[in-house]
Amino acid sequence: MTSLEFRRVSKRYGDRAVVSDLSFQIQAGERVVLHGPSGCGKTTVLRLLAGFLAPDEGAVLIDGTQVAAQGKVWVEPEHRRLGMVFQDLALWPHLTVYENLEFGLKAAGLPSDARRARIEDTLARVRLSECAQAYPTRLSGGQQQRVAVARALATRPLALLMDEPLSNLDDELQDELCDQILDLHAQLGFTLVYVTHSKEEMRRIAARAIRIGFSR
Repeated sequence: MTSLEFRRVSKRYGDRAVVSDLSFQIQAGERVVLHGPSGCGKTTVLRLLAGFLAPDEGAVLIDGTQVAAQGKVWVEPEHRRLGMVFQDLALWPHLTVYENLEFGLKAAGLPSDARRARIEDTLARVRLSECAQAYPTRLSGGQQQRVAVARALATRPLALLMDEPLSNLDDELQDELCDQILDLHAQLGFTLVYVTHSKEEMRRIAARAIRIGFSR
């Protein structure tokens, strides 16, 4: 079953074509890496999938439903059942780890007991149960990265979108977190769309790779 699809999608910033006539299908549960050199449009592809941008041409589909096309976003990001881990993590520093995870669950309307159970389960999966009441700024870079992953997964999304998630970590932490991402994928079965320019990360993460090239 197709989970995510681009149909001849193009996106421009001013006079610059960032994505041009791009088509692909990603099946439910797949691990797909979008790779290519810096500046070639990989992050733009994720933002189009997530609903933060509208395609100038073409259509974006999720589970067979057209969610954006021809310059319009028809389904807003919060209704797409996608989780996203940003390159800069985008954790809320004034909220605890628990509250960072709870934010999306409140928006989804989960009652308090269900939120607590989901948060405890998700933090246990990323081995951060002891950090629930800590603030992100008090955590190491690797711990912050795991919080970002946990927050994205707490809502049990259809797909997890990850934008260069390991680029600011040392090699040892990159290896550890690659293993953890693969473990979480095996446990939860979500579709994974992972952006990187690292050939090593692509080799570790990808069941399939889609190369994104420079548009002209």
